[in-house]
Amino acid sequence: MRLLALLLGSLLLNAGMLRASVQTVDVCEGGREIRDVAYWSGADFDGEKHRLDLYLPAGSGPHPVLVFVHGGGWRLGDRQQLGGSYIKLGRRLAAQGVLTIVISYRLAPRFKHPAQVRDVSRALAWAMEHAPEYGGDPRRLFAMGHSAGAHLVALAATDPRWLAELNRSPAQLKGVIGVSGPYDVEHLGRSTLFGGLPMVIPAFGADASVWRDAVPANHLEHGTPPPFLIAWADADPELLRRDGVRFADALKQAHLEVTTFESPFDDHFSVITDFGGASNPLAEQVLKFIRPAPLTSRR
Repeated sequence: MRLLALLLGSLLLNAGMLRASVQTVDVCEGGREIRDVAYWSGADFDGEKHRLDLYLPAGSGPHPVLVFVHGGGWRLGDRQQLGGSYIKLGRRLAAQGVLTIVISYRLAPRFKHPAQVRDVSRALAWAMEHAPEYGGDPRRLFAMGHSAGAHLVALAATDPRWLAELNRSPAQLKGVIGVSGPYDVEHLGRSTLFGGLPMVIPAFGADASVWRDAVPANHLEHGTPPPFLIAWADADPELLRRDGVRFADALKQAHLEVTTFESPFDDHFSVITDFGGASNPLAEQVLKFIRPAPLTSRR
């Protein structure tokens, strides 16, 4: 059963990459792209994964900034994924005036939690400090993630411990965009759906208390989370659609600002591989979430 699930997931992922590979999104006129910038240089520096790519809009700015975190079940993926879907995402947003940063991070099972959320927080702290060097406005900094990446940006934005390690705070984020995220790690670890236990143990270990601590909704009273946009595909697995609704409800119950969006005619992979396409519904919703943001200081 597990082998069948992995095979099916691989086939769907490859189909999404194939579809993305035939789409083209060019660098916007006047824009620039900078690759392989190191965002961390500490003792545990990983020369492959502690790096990011920047997609710069035309003009001097200051531009809103979006840090994108890929998915892959905490075990797979990279910022320069085969098929180029993240490159197209970066170019699409840059063409609309958003300085976009696509990151890599260390993967399980070699690196277990909290390595992934720690790396995401490091990349966010890097953007807070260095975005002005590239025409970005750190007062309008957004974090966006897909699948496991959605869980990671949500956890970094709700549990203040991880950014606090870098003398930063979730209050410095202008907003968070989670797409098709498995937010309830504890429930996922007890489920036979969407990989369930075989997905959770390699990334988080077998201790259920660690799973519970990795649930973003369990930290909503611990810090100052920013506004959220929680999105999912209409053909996402039921577990992920349910997770999106439940996490959004938890944000509302904590009196936090949240918007929800269901992307039509999309599945778990096409919702992000098709993001770079013209008039993509999710891309339009993301831009709507970013553009109205007024300039304010949340430090």
